[in-house]
Formats: sequence, structure tokens, C-alpha cells
Amino acid sequence: MRRGALCVTTILLATALVACNNEKLPSKIDQPAKVEDSTTKVPLLFAALGGVPQEMQDDLNNHFPNYDISYSTLGLNGLEGHEVDDTFPDLVLDVEHIATPSDIWKQVRLDLSDYIQMHQMNLSLFSPGLVERINAFDNNEGHIYELPFNQYLSALFYNKKVFDEMHISYPHDGMTWKDVAELNQQFAGSRYVGFTPYTSQISIFNMIDEYGLHFLDATTDQSTVLSPKWVELATLIRDLIAPTANQETEAVNPTSAETMFAYGGNIAMALGDGVHLLQEGVKGSQDLDLVSFPTVEEGSKIGPFLKTSTLYVSSTSKHAEDAFEIIAYMLSEEKQMEYAKQGIGPVIQTPEIIEQFGTSVNETAGKNTQALFENTSTAYTEISAYENVALQAAVQQLSDLANPNVTVNDFLKQLDTTINSAVEGSKAQKS
Repeated sequence: MRRGALCVTTILLATALVACNNEKLPSKIDQPAKVEDSTTKVPLLFAALGGVPQEMQDDLNNHFPNYDISYSTLGLNGLEGHEVDDTFPDLVLDVEHIATPSDIWKQVRLDLSDYIQMHQMNLSLFSPGLVERINAFDNNEGHIYELPFNQYLSALFYNKKVFDEMHISYPHDGMTWKDVAELNQQFAGSRYVGFTPYTSQISIFNMIDEYGLHFLDATTDQSTVLSPKWVELATLIRDLIAPTANQETEAVNPTSAETMFAYGGNIAMALGDGVHLLQEGVKGSQDLDLVSFPTVEEGSKIGPFLKTSTLYVSSTSKHAEDAFEIIAYMLSEEKQMEYAKQGIGPVIQTPEIIEQFGTSVNETAGKNTQALFENTSTAYTEISAYENVALQAAVQQLSDLANPNVTVNDFLKQLDTTINSAVEGSKAQKS
């Protein structure tokens, strides 16, 4: 079975944040008392979005016996309002600054270039362009403030039992969204839901990213969701999930949709990430498999930019070099291979590591897990400093796309109003 799977796999949206304890660190952190004498040890605070899994804590504690590591769990904007002093975490695991608001980030970021050079880390081993992309925001100097830890690999999952019963050919790698829509239509009028994107909250955002879209204009901080490209994407999503809305309203709820797909066998195809659905499918006595994430254009391998968790050392840390030792350990080829075997998306994607992905997870045997590595990412484009504010506002409304009584244009108009209002409120709060 997979060990140490991070809660941040599903924390990107509001519903998952609840499951991961949506909490903020207090402005001053009282270090928990240790039973053993820690006077000779280096004290470090490691805060993580969704928390550091116990197996990973045990591994770090065993590997660094001279460190006295405390662990804290972060939720949405978990570091908002935190004092920027020596009580700030030494080491932080985040996903696109969901836990670290931009004003805090600008104060605590630390250029890691010297530590990277000291450890002779080979950044070319990371996925092409990944380090540059995660460090692109408000960084004219080209500094390296954070390093990637893992990626959330997405794919199109399908239930072989459903396809066999309906005598429909299985999906295949390299499909477009048009192909998925045509397959989806073959289930119309049956007792099955053909497709849902809602078993993974990340998947809707992957579709948005694949289209090269953001919620906000990077220059004006105004909503972009009324643009023709947004209308095209929203119409595609509506067309794909319209049968779902008419047949099974539960299929647009992430928790219910996963249950219907992995346990009930009511859904033919679903977007998902990692190996989680394969594991759940075995528990539910379903025969699930996967193919590559569908693309917009035929013959293209351009998929979404994969959501990436990152590690950074704060500029306030008194033990920055020691904190970076943990990063270097977690990003070693040996550890990345170990994580990959456990089904955690590696950021070092050598052929050897990719080949071993999921091999320690029994439920991946005989499955097309290599499909998770088929796509290449979209090119980076500049984003607004308030993009996460817009995302957090938008997530509350995305399921409304499944409501057949609301037109796509009306949905986008309401989304536009909601996003602009949230951004204005955030700016007013900071002024």
C-alpha cells in the first residue's frame, strides 16, 4: 500500500481543506515540549499544507537525529497574519502559496542558490522548466526561492466493467476532449453516467490550466472569465457533464462522485490524480484503469501544468542551512525513487524513476500508470498576485456548471462578479 501520501493531493479546493484541518498557525508558536533532552539538538519547525504524514516524520526524525523537529499543519492561508520573526517556520511545504499569502511570501522568501551550489544539486534532473516556473512570480532577479517536492499527476480513469457491459471500446492514450465527449454520448440513455470531472477537485483546475487560462488579468487584477476562451472551456465542461446533471446530481459532488465511480460502478469515466482511484476501485470491486489526460488539440501532448508542492526555507530561520539539509534529503534521487514507488508524483523524472512509479502499490499491478507521464506542460504565463484569492472564490461556484437551469453565460457572469468582489475585498483589507 502507498505510504505517506500527502493530504495536499486534495487540499487545493475548499472542500478538501476542511478534511485537512483548515487552521492557521498562531502568530507566535509555542514549541511543544520534548520528553528527551534536546539542548544539544538543532530546533526546527516544519509546517506543511495538509500536514507532514507520520511516516515522513518518522523518516526525517530517524535520518536527522541531531535535529529537534516540530511539525505543524497548515490550511488555506495558514500563515496569514503570522509574525515575520524567529517564530516563523524554518521550513514550509506549500502548494502554489495556498498557505502563504503573497505579502508574507515577499518578506520570508530566501534565495536558496548558495545552498543548492553547496550541495551540488543537479537542477537539470527536475522536469524541464519546473524550477523556473515555480519561481517565476515577482522574481526579476532570477533567484531560486523554493524547490519542487512532488507533482500531482492527472489522467482519465475508466471502469472496464462498465465499458464491457455496454460493449464500448475502452479509452486510449492520446485522446482529445472531443473524443471524450463522443464516448460520453454513447452512455446517453443508459443507467450509467458517462463522464465526471468531479472525483478530483484538482481536475477542473487542470482543464483550466490546459487551456492556458487564469481567473485574473496579470496587469489589471480584473476577472477574465467573460473572455471567448473561457466561454469555450465552460461550454465544453457543461457539454461533458450535462448528462451527469440530468441523471445523477451526486456525480457533481467530489465525495459522492468518487464513491459512485470507485464503489458503485455507476460512472464510466472520471478525471483523477495519482493512484488513489485505483486503490479505491479495488476496495469497491471495480476494474479501473487509466489513460493520458485528454488534450485540446488532436496529436498534441500539451496537457496542464501539474500542480506542484514546493519546499522553502524562511529568511527568518536561525538554522537555514540545517533546514535546507532536509530539502536536499527529500529531493535526493534515492528518496524521489522511494516516493515514486509509493505512488507520489516525483519531480525528478528520470526514465528509471518513471518506470518504478507505483510499484510498491499493489493496486497498480497491470495498470497503465505510465499514462500519468504522457503529457507535457503548458507554457508559463504571468499571473496576478491575487490569483489565489480568485481561485478560492471561484471554487465555491464551479459545481454550478452542472446546473442545467443556469446558462453558461449566466454562470460566467456570476463568477465574474464573485471574483472581482473577492479581489476588491482582499485589496481593501490590505490597504
